[in-house]
Amino acid sequence: MPTKDAALRVSKAGSPSRYEWFRGMAGRRSQSIDQAGGYALSTVRGRYIIYAYAQYADGKRPDRALKTAAQQFVDYSVRPIDARAT
Repeated sequence: MPTKDAALRVSKAGSPSRYEWFRGMAGRRSQSIDQAGGYALSTVRGRYIIYAYAQYADGKRPDRALKTAAQQFVDYSVRPIDARAT
């Protein structure tokens, strides 16, 4: 986003956990990926919005492992942004 304020406004405009930002794209091995459910997480760092969505390709219901995977992806993704800010 152009500014931190813009990123904060956009991040509050929709809920990633309600598919308001992105939708899954079905594939040969995951025909029902858009209905399977998963775990969404987002955060704002400066003017950046970091978004993660973890889902099992076989349609298995979300669990703690999925939440952990999404959180680890976000944590890993913010590291270079945080490093530049210091």
